[in-house]
Amino acid sequence: MGWQAYTASLVHSLAWPVAAVVAVVILREQLQALLSRPMRRMKVGPVEVEWEEEVAAAKAALEAQPVRITEAGPPPVTLTDSIGDLTDIAPMEAIQTAYERVRDVLLHMSPEPVPQSSLSVLNVTVTGYPSAAALARFVRERGRLNDVNVRAIETLTRLRAHAAHTGGVTPQQAREFVDLADLIMFSITNGTYLPPE
Repeated sequence: MGWQAYTASLVHSLAWPVAAVVAVVILREQLQALLSRPMRRMKVGPVEVEWEEEVAAAKAALEAQPVRITEAGPPPVTLTDSIGDLTDIAPMEAIQTAYERVRDVLLHMSPEPVPQSSLSVLNVTVTGYPSAAALARFVRERGRLNDVNVRAIETLTRLRAHAAHTGGVTPQQAREFVDLADLIMFSITNGTYLPPE
């Protein structure tokens, strides 16, 4: 191979990578603006999540349910109160904390322990724990939860997955998530939920 053939081969091989780099350099400001916006919609396979619509629909369904009046006692401490400024400081951690609190209450709502054999049927997560949505379905099958609450918890699980996989969750989205988790906790405990100290 002569030097001319070698040069032609080299230019041919580098043409597309060089063109891509030049395009990125020229369009860097527009790309930064596009990539810095928080993701509002995510589609993975057949599942598509639109944050605002999912939150609004779940809140509306929960708020439309009748609330049973329980014995008077101290006002419940909300997740929003107990999580505090975490939504502004670490939005993803606030989402995870609220999600785990809902999951923990569901674990305690089951009239029977969730057997290990059932966990393999209930959408086991990577850590080996069932998702809140899987626990909600398990508790519903035992007559302790209604369909509206299960759908709201499924929405909460989808939103948590959206936040975890996109990594671009804003403090506002974290506050919306925690507010939805608060409504769910109020609904499934009939207003008696008190977070752990």
